[in-house]
Amino acid sequence: MNKDFAEKLLGELLQCHEALGRVEVSARSIEDKDLQRAMRKAIMFSASYLYTEAMGRIISRYPELEPFPLNGVQPKSE
Repeated sequence: MNKDFAEKLLGELLQCHEALGRVEVSARSIEDKDLQRAMRKAIMFSASYLYTEAMGRIISRYPELEPFPLNGVQPKSE
């Protein structure tokens, strides 16, 4: 995968990740606490899986594309 395509794909995956964050916030309004907990768990599992399994594969090849760098600093690629 070339870097240009990786950037495009990562941007699209990041949009999905952000959408899952918005859905999780909405799920907090579910009155049934058991259902709320189950829904939020499923949503956060999905967000975590998306980050580690899809975004992570891109970031491992192009660490400079890391959208959540430690200490606000992008790692430099070699």
